[in-house]
Amino acid sequence: ALFKGLLDSLNIKNDLATVSASGYLKADTVIKTDFKKLTSTGSIIVKDGSFVNSKIGIGIKDIIANLVFDNNALNIENTSATINGSKLTASGMIDNSSNADIKLDVNNLSLPALYMAFAPKELKKEFLINSALLTAHINIEGKLNSLNAKLKTTLNNLNLSDSKKTMFISNQKADIDFLANSSDIKGTVNDSGFLFKIPSMKTTASVDKVLINIDKNNVTLNPFDLVYNNFSKINIKGQIKDYLNDPNIDILLAGNLTTANIKQTLGRDIAPYFAS
Repeated sequence: ALFKGLLDSLNIKNDLATVSASGYLKADTVIKTDFKKLTSTGSIIVKDGSFVNSKIGIGIKDIIANLVFDNNALNIENTSATINGSKLTASGMIDNSSNADIKLDVNNLSLPALYMAFAPKELKKEFLINSALLTAHINIEGKLNSLNAKLKTTLNNLNLSDSKKTMFISNQKADIDFLANSSDIKGTVNDSGFLFKIPSMKTTASVDKVLINIDKNNVTLNPFDLVYNNFSKINIKGQIKDYLNDPNIDILLAGNLTTANIKQTLGRDIAPYFAS
């Protein structure tokens, strides 16, 4: 209530009036670090915690946290929560020499409610996420001043549309793997089962499989086939160089578009301008 009152006094829009919280919290700790050495004592304990916002359909429940800072180290033990029924777990440690090894895991997290809760308002007006399940494993390790992060994520059964239901995108599975630190990043996106549809124009575009490689400088599209309206096939490959600073796009398309497929998309009015 105090935090909500502060936000209200600053004219900051918030939905905290619709949030209910419960649980047990005990915090008695002292922490100091220069990112070379950790000095700490005490613990932070949470039992049976929950945050629920019924207005936007977000429920973080069954919160258990055991963060133990004794002996100049952090140990994360028996720490978990459920987010709209999907379990999130955390484990790991930071020793007294500031060496970290922390793991976060979430399994089959449903994304539509999270999208409605946190996406920008203008984006939500234009697009809807109807279904999507996220499974992720994050591992953070190394010295606190030079951490390495490993991300392994799978996105299943993505279905989205525009708000007027004129355009639909679905994707069966995307496997995303990344390694990153302060000086480098590299990863892959391995996607399968992509489908784009505009029913009013009788238009579809599909990609069975595509592999994308990403490093700190370039995004590389390995060769893949895009099938347009079931019969036209276009092979696509290329690269986006220096994508963070001065993007240079070099994409090569090769294949055939049938006039029947083009007529199907553009409609009867344009058909006379194309040979049969």
